[in-house]
Amino acid sequence: MTKRIQEKTLNHDWLVGEVNQEIIGYAYYGPFRARAAYNHTVESTIYLSQERIGKGFGRALYTQLLESVKGRGFREVIGVIALPNPQSIVLHRAMGFAEVGVLKSVGYKFGRYIDVGIWQLSVA
Repeated sequence: MTKRIQEKTLNHDWLVGEVNQEIIGYAYYGPFRARAAYNHTVESTIYLSQERIGKGFGRALYTQLLESVKGRGFREVIGVIALPNPQSIVLHRAMGFAEVGVLKSVGYKFGRYIDVGIWQLSVA
């Protein structure tokens, strides 16, 4: 995790959500693809502790993250959602993302292959 944070914060941001000195989640973004053609696009990630979901913390954290994305001059944000994940879909919709596709059985989690939803937001 330390290496992931160090890599992301070279040219992007990693935010930590905290309430009363308790970490409740984090959000970060990084390169979408390695080629120069995609330098204007980032992929975002957000994690919240289960007991904090649905209480506005995700929206607050994502709002700050998207301000950073825009402030650093990026144009497009891609959200990648392991499916099923209704809470993440609700959050991405609330933040203005649009679903642009589903990749079938490309993720592997909890001992099984899963579909992955691709969501996109233009911030430019």
